[in-house]
Amino acid sequence: MRPLAALVGALAIAGAGAPCARARSASQELAALRGAEGPLDNDAFLPVATAAASALDRFDRAHAALRGRADDAGATREWNLALDELENALKASARGDGVAPWALGASASAELCPDVDGTLDPKADRRREGVEFAVRRRLATLPTRARALWAEGVGVRGEERFVRAERELAALAEVERNAPWTQAAFSAAIALADAALERASPAEAHGWLQRASEHGRECNTDLARLAAREALVVREFEEQGSSRGWSLGSSLGWSLGTQQSKSAEEGARHERSLSDASGEGGRAVGRGDAGSPEQNGRNAASADATEGWRTARGLLFRGSVAIDELGQRVQRVALDPGLGVRPGMAFLDGGRAVVHLPSSLTLGSERLDRLVLVDLATAARVAVTTPMRLFEPLGVQPGSTERPVEPPGWPLEPATDGRAVVLTLGRRSYDNDNLLACVEFVEQPGAAAPPELALRWAWHGGVPVAGPLARDAGFEGDALEFQPGVAVRDGAVYALVREFTGGGRGNVEDETQARSAAEIRTWLACFDLGSGALRWRTFVGKGGELQRSAGRFFNADLPTAAAQPLAFEGGHVLVGSHTGFAAALERLDGRLAWSFRYRRRDPTQRAWTGARPAVADGTALLAPADSDHLYWLRAQAARDGGALFASPPRVHGEAEALLGGDERGAVVLARVGAGRAAAEWDARRGSSALAPELGPQESFAGDGAASATRALFASNRGLYLLDRSRELYLLDYAPLVPPLEGLPPSGGSVRASGEWMCVLGAATLWVFSPRP
Repeated sequence: MRPLAALVGALAIAGAGAPCARARSASQELAALRGAEGPLDNDAFLPVATAAASALDRFDRAHAALRGRADDAGATREWNLALDELENALKASARGDGVAPWALGASASAELCPDVDGTLDPKADRRREGVEFAVRRRLATLPTRARALWAEGVGVRGEERFVRAERELAALAEVERNAPWTQAAFSAAIALADAALERASPAEAHGWLQRASEHGRECNTDLARLAAREALVVREFEEQGSSRGWSLGSSLGWSLGTQQSKSAEEGARHERSLSDASGEGGRAVGRGDAGSPEQNGRNAASADATEGWRTARGLLFRGSVAIDELGQRVQRVALDPGLGVRPGMAFLDGGRAVVHLPSSLTLGSERLDRLVLVDLATAARVAVTTPMRLFEPLGVQPGSTERPVEPPGWPLEPATDGRAVVLTLGRRSYDNDNLLACVEFVEQPGAAAPPELALRWAWHGGVPVAGPLARDAGFEGDALEFQPGVAVRDGAVYALVREFTGGGRGNVEDETQARSAAEIRTWLACFDLGSGALRWRTFVGKGGELQRSAGRFFNADLPTAAAQPLAFEGGHVLVGSHTGFAAALERLDGRLAWSFRYRRRDPTQRAWTGARPAVADGTALLAPADSDHLYWLRAQAARDGGALFASPPRVHGEAEALLGGDERGAVVLARVGAGRAAAEWDARRGSSALAPELGPQESFAGDGAASATRALFASNRGLYLLDRSRELYLLDYAPLVPPLEGLPPSGGSVRASGEWMCVLGAATLWVFSPRP
């Protein structure tokens, strides 16, 4: 069998329009590998814009008939009628709508885009792409004469609408979407970028300039107009704080081709710096090499910063922090990784971190979560606050945080830009929705006074209840619940919102709880970090949760587990619903790039912990809690119509948790006979490399971290540092000493940023740094 790297390269060429015969062998090879995945056992629903799909199907059939008449002047009318169908597809759909790639069952579509990885099989009906991407990929196949007709027809009509739109942003966005690759869309995108700059939102302006660059290149427009705006965007970022570790000059330079472009080497270094930068460029704590949403403190990295934990050669213990002194004295039942209600952590500015702690078992009926502010350098608590106290004057109360019995449980994963902290509080109950809140620690005059917690804004279900927009209308939908694992980037907050229908006691919709018997609709919502304003919301799909309660073990009326924490890849947000599907949406305005249904596990068995996806170099590694496979996905698949799978899916076997990885391989925690060990899975050859096994009575304690050359994980007894470049060679080990004598060892999940490596347990935070 050919090496998979060569295979994927062939698939990319095929998706871009290479001869079908050349792609067919590659298609058969990877489709056969996908066949090893087995039946999907998945009835999740991925929405389809039916009218748009019909219009695209009509275009495909007309295109197939016209391909032999590319330069025939007599075919002008037929080409115009075909191109009208592309315009109709856009007009008949809304932003975020999806269709099946290359209309299901159309032979003309199959010839234009072969099913190179088995995900386009109409019998499985497992994949969707955004209408906008479907139209643009078809535009890329047009001959020169047809492209000119598109500009003369749709382009001219778009310019007329652009003139009428003036400065109305919604109308400009409609022109940019409905007249792609024309002068009208180019001008509309520039106008939207200008409006974003006027609102002091350089990240949004950056996104519109990238859109303008694409439209301009495809309609042969001089891109010089974008150079001055590029400089304004970079300057605005610098004025908002160059310490954020952001420098957009490189990425914009690549797209616009201006003299401000940096070298590829500088660009790569810039991308590496973002792995630990917070705020508008941060990545997830403890996830892969790229694109995660946890914000890790702007002090942690810059373009010239050291690699920190990513190249550490040893572990230096800095101290331990008692984050829950009452909880430390309570004997806790040992849980496998990914279960229960677990504390979360995010890195802030100034070498500090915040821990979101669930209500202690010793607090009785009060059940109040706490935020613990920690100084990492001294390994000491700075402040302990109770965020629910901020809502008592408002008369707002979330439902209690019930404990799911399935992975990933309910992980409390706050997100931050280095200052503001965004988190979820409580869960949906019969009487109350849960809260999505943005808070910040405010320093008090005098060195002895600890910082106080202040409330920026909050949403209770679908209604804003605090902040500048507290009196504004919210978004439609009943029985809503914000999921933990929110993400912050570029002054925007991204959150998964579940809407429950049916199920629950009495089967009354307006009383529906977050119960496993309910049908779950999944939305991705984007809010403004400063004001809490809803920027957009996109419906992704619906499905049900897999529960062992469907068998003989538990009652069927149990609280659902959480959706997968969000991650970033380039300009996309990666969504894992844990109800049978995953998706990638554009961060700028919520357009669907792709969504697909994965294979679901046996409901009576457990597989993955459902940790945050690992992202590196354009590849996303997805290990959903409701699946028994690991997926390597190409985040940019929608742009070229090629394979969604970067490598064949791999069954979990004895693996329990995904630490991280890249296109080369994945680092997992797995059972090995009677013991446990970390393992490196080779994505191309399917082979495995094992680290030394854990000792007797030693088990995994939570999630870990992985960079290109290092892997970190904690057991219930110690922290392990492994070298990925030497087949998981053990570089160092540090015991996790219990903070109080007589307590059993507990361990926890690894959180890493810059020079800090932390193990977050149920009641203790252990702090390490790289050993010199």
